[in-house]
Amino acid sequence: MRNTLLVAAVLALFGIAANAQSKCRGRTVEKLAGEISRLFENRKLNQLDSTRPYLSTFAVRIENSLAEDGSKDQYRTQRFKTFRSAEAWLQKRDVKDEDMIYPTRESNPLISCKNGNCRYDLKGLLHNHLFLQRFTYGYKKNGCPYVKTIFIVDGD
Repeated sequence: MRNTLLVAAVLALFGIAANAQSKCRGRTVEKLAGEISRLFENRKLNQLDSTRPYLSTFAVRIENSLAEDGSKDQYRTQRFKTFRSAEAWLQKRDVKDEDMIYPTRESNPLISCKNGNCRYDLKGLLHNHLFLQRFTYGYKKNGCPYVKTIFIVDGD
């Protein structure tokens, strides 16, 4: 009898975990990191709004690589309710030169996602480039990962 109850409890737990995962459409935090990377480079972060990988708001923080440590110009942080508004804020910085748009956006390979932090390889900085450095994340009650803050480095 005890074995039957134990098996039923284990199966129920697996069913709950599978149900929570299905509500995310199988999205792991690593898949979310890949989507953010690709859409950041292509200036299409607004496409993330269809799956709402955030709670009520999230932040974008840009580090000015030329600013002195501790100066008021070192970081610029803004909170957003949608990725559409975050993308519009980033595009306000854009300058068009013939068929190029500056600053160029780059994201290097994902190093890891652990302890609420996904980090991308930041090999070096280039002038007129924005680099996706990392983002912090959490998990919704249904098991879906969500973005808390996106960190970008401006190579100036």
